[in-house]
Amino acid sequence: MRIGIMTFHWATNYGAVLQAYALSKALENKGHEVTIIDYYPEKYKKKWTKVFFTYHPERIPASIKQLKKEKEIKTFRDEYLKKTKYFSSAKELKQYVFDYDCYICGSDQIWNPSFVRYGDQGITLSYFLDFIPNGAKKISYAASFGVKEYPEDLKNKIKDQLVLFNAISVREETGLGILKDINICDAQLVPDPTILLDASIYKKLLKEPKRSEKYDFVYMLHSRKADAIPLLKKRKREGVMSVHCGNIGIEDWLTEIYGADLVITNSFHGIVFSIIFEKNFAPILIKGSGMNDRIITLLNKLGLSDRICEDLSEFKNEPIDWKTVKKKLKEFSDVGYSYLNSVLSKEAEEEI
Repeated sequence: MRIGIMTFHWATNYGAVLQAYALSKALENKGHEVTIIDYYPEKYKKKWTKVFFTYHPERIPASIKQLKKEKEIKTFRDEYLKKTKYFSSAKELKQYVFDYDCYICGSDQIWNPSFVRYGDQGITLSYFLDFIPNGAKKISYAASFGVKEYPEDLKNKIKDQLVLFNAISVREETGLGILKDINICDAQLVPDPTILLDASIYKKLLKEPKRSEKYDFVYMLHSRKADAIPLLKKRKREGVMSVHCGNIGIEDWLTEIYGADLVITNSFHGIVFSIIFEKNFAPILIKGSGMNDRIITLLNKLGLSDRICEDLSEFKNEPIDWKTVKKKLKEFSDVGYSYLNSVLSKEAEEEI
């Protein structure tokens, strides 16, 4: 089957790119021909241009660092992601005639209300596949809303698109709740695409380790490094050095996680790859954030919710029963494959 994927593959974020890679790889391993629809709204792409540096001089130091990170990640995208021609706007998407057997939107926070409201010069429903003709096979895989409650004024807009889907799956429990609130009650909870692939596939991407000494790998999103300080101070007293994530490429990022004694992170995918590589990890929740649910949902599924600690100074780096965790991870992965196998079969043609 020829499949077109819509996702945030363009984001300068390790997890965003790796989930796109993982979903493509998982589908290809099942014999499908997979292409990522290269939609990258111009307003987001402009932040790397001279225009950005001209009008936002106060943000130049941080932006230069991001530019370096983007350059590293782009190398991975170009090598491992098969993409269509570039589309700079929702208008261009609607003007183009696509010819896939099936269209998949997901994973990542593609249904976040912030993007829906402001993504591409106003209300944007591209990640709800509004540019695909009615009657085409549309499904979502592990899509995320990124919030616990959806804005009332946007509910009918997204429902009008979702009722046209053949099948819907989301990544978080709160996503199921949002869908039920708009009377879509037969959606499924499935794992993030990165969980579909075995560790052996990711190990092929690793580089030679940079260091031989014992270290903790610190990967904190949203400039929240201060949240890790209590645990870092404790670990330093125990004689363990810390390595903070710099503007490195995806392969280097995976390598740092793989070689770490402990991963300290508030990143969902930082936690995912700690689990895949069987690394002890300290998960940090961001207070008041709707993005915590993806972490909570996953850790509950794997019986690891006890690792969440409100006061990191009290965190104990206790061994994890990896045999039990890997069994549960495999069962969760099987849920994802079962969903994909079911909705991509020729028999699964009925709309929701």
